[in-house]
Amino acid sequence: MRTRLGAVTIGAVLIAGNSLVASAQPAFAQPATRLPISSVGGVVVDGVHKQIFISDPQSGKIVATGYDGTVIATRSGLPGVAGISLSPDAKTLYGAVRGADSIVSLATETLTETARYDTGTGTGPKFLAYAGV
Repeated sequence: MRTRLGAVTIGAVLIAGNSLVASAQPAFAQPATRLPISSVGGVVVDGVHKQIFISDPQSGKIVATGYDGTVIATRSGLPGVAGISLSPDAKTLYGAVRGADSIVSLATETLTETARYDTGTGTGPKFLAYAGV
């Protein structure tokens, strides 16, 4: 699946074995960037900041990349982080942290943790859905 955004074409994230490659290029080029992740739990595109967020449950982190695959920021210490969701204003990224029975709130521009919400012992949240303002 490809999405056209201005002069940049964003290619699908390709998963082969334990490798993940993000590809974003003008229509005439085919560069690829190997990302520092070992699994994929969720992918969210932030059109406001022109970033792509990828959760890596196996490594316990979220990686933010530019549309070209350049790593902008990484937030580790999120064991089993899977589902991720972006707030409507694109200022906050939420992640379901299964290994910590919590939902984490991160500032999208820096991936700085702004809050953590306990979901209860043994709940292991995996998916998120934005439910309103």
